[in-house]
Parts: sequence; structure tokens; C-alpha cells
Amino acid sequence: MDGLKVKATQGAGIAILVILVSAGLSLGQAVYPRFANLTVVDQAGDPVENQSLVAGKVYSADFRVEISKRDPRELVLTTVLERVGDAFWVLNNYDEVEANIVDYNPSKHSVRFRFSEMEGFLLLEFTGRVPEDTCQSPAPLGEVLHKTKDTYDMLTLAAVDSEGNSVVLDRVRFSVKDQEILDVEELMREKSKVAKSAEGEFKEIYDGVLDYSRDELLEEGYTSKAEELVMLLPDSAPGSISVSVYIYAIGGLLLLVMVLGYFAYSGRQKGQLALERTKKAANSIEVILPRAQRTDKSMADELREISKDLRRISNE
Repeated sequence: MDGLKVKATQGAGIAILVILVSAGLSLGQAVYPRFANLTVVDQAGDPVENQSLVAGKVYSADFRVEISKRDPRELVLTTVLERVGDAFWVLNNYDEVEANIVDYNPSKHSVRFRFSEMEGFLLLEFTGRVPEDTCQSPAPLGEVLHKTKDTYDMLTLAAVDSEGNSVVLDRVRFSVKDQEILDVEELMREKSKVAKSAEGEFKEIYDGVLDYSRDELLEEGYTSKAEELVMLLPDSAPGSISVSVYIYAIGGLLLLVMVLGYFAYSGRQKGQLALERTKKAANSIEVILPRAQRTDKSMADELREISKDLRRISNE
């Protein structure tokens, strides 16, 4: 029995030791080199928290880089923003950390430090501009797409060992939009107020056009086409508006789908996606043709021709 007690005590001791070691590792991870007390502000001094950065705009931050344990690796602080004026960085405790500086040039995109003999921290100020073309990319036929960049690492803190291996320790990440994207989003918000006050068939079609403009055009970067389509929607929802207006809006939507599908297909970009969209558009337009025929024969004829073109493109 005494032997069992000894074994039990030893087992408990080992368990406690494992817990302590695990806790020590966790604490070590918690105090790893990292950003602290960091808030990004715009040029007006307003905090940027759950918002997107705007391409072409200037942002600033005051923050600490905490090195809470001795670390033989080089610590590299980097930004992808553009320089504003002469410098990115201001190191406010330069005299205290001068011995730990590996490469510090305020006008460079990155600075390097090594705290191998002591613990410490950096007190930094940063200013930079998001490049104007961050959200832009070329498309077929010379068009420029404006697409939201969902992950944009404004600041990155990495460690590099003696063999050149790098690991990211901390980052300041935002999404980025440009002014064209913001303008179309604002237009959609204004139009969505009309949909909220509408009902019946008008609301169904109005919501459908807005959803398509946002999910299939704006998110794919076709800001100008999204704007053109949303502008087809009337600014009010009175009962006197005829069904032909709704049909006209759908006709405009499908015409733009056809153009987008053709551009993507002929440019050998997103070929399969383009074919799927054109087929889907052709099916949708054929569903509304009988109603369009009863309401506006000339509009129905125009939509029928669009449907034929969509079928032709999808079969090429």
C-alpha cells in the first residue's frame, strides 16, 4: 500500500511538473515579441478599427514593439505602405536601444533589431500611404478592375534566424478599398432604402438587381458595370410604375451579364465561370419572357434577342 502511495505521489508530481512546464511555454508565447498599444488613425486623427483602409490615403500609428525575452534572432519590422515625406519611422527611445539596432534607416520600408543580450521595447511612430493602385488589376480589353483587397498587412513583425529562416510574429491587418468601390457601395446603400419601402414584384426585382450588382459585379471588380446597372433602378417605388420598368431593369442586367461573359470568355479568363453565368442568364430571361410579352411586346422582342445571343456565346 505504501508503495502505491509513493507511486501516486510521484505521478502527481510529474503531472504538476508537466502543467508548470506547459504554463511556462504558454507564458513564453504570450510575451513573445509583438505589437502593443497600437492604434491606426487616418489623417483626421480618427481611429481606424473595423473599417477598411482607403487606397491613396495616409495613415499613422504610435505603438510599442515589446521584446520581453532575450532573442538571438533579428527582429524585422516592415511596412508595405508608401513613404510620405522623408521617413516612415520615428524611434522615440533611440538612445536606449541603440546597442540593439542592426539596421535603422527611417526612410526604408523595414528596420532591424536584435535583443540577444537584454530584454526591451521600441517606442515607434509610423506614417505611410496606401498605394493608389492597391485594389486595381488589369482585365481583358484594357479594362481596369477595382476589387476589395481583403487581407492587407499594413505592418509586419518577423524574426529571422542565423540561417535566414523567417517567421511572422505579429501583424497589423486590414482590408483595403478604393474610392470607386466606396462610391458604388454608397450608391447601393441609397438604392437599398427604396427596396426597404417597396413590396411585391417591385421589391423582388429591385433586391435581385442589387444582389447581383454587389455579388457578381462589384465583388469581381466591375465597379463601372455595377454602377451602370444600379443606376437603372428607379429612385422610388410608387404603385404607378409599370411592370415594363421592372422588365427593363432585368433586361439591362442580363445585357451586362452577356457583355461580361463575353469579355471573360474571349479573354480566356474565368472561362468556365463565364459560360455558367451566360447559361444562367439565358435561363432567367426565358422565364420572364411570357410576362414581358403580355406587358411590352417590343421589350419582349429585345429580351428574346438577348437570350439568343447568350445561348450563342455559351455554346461557342
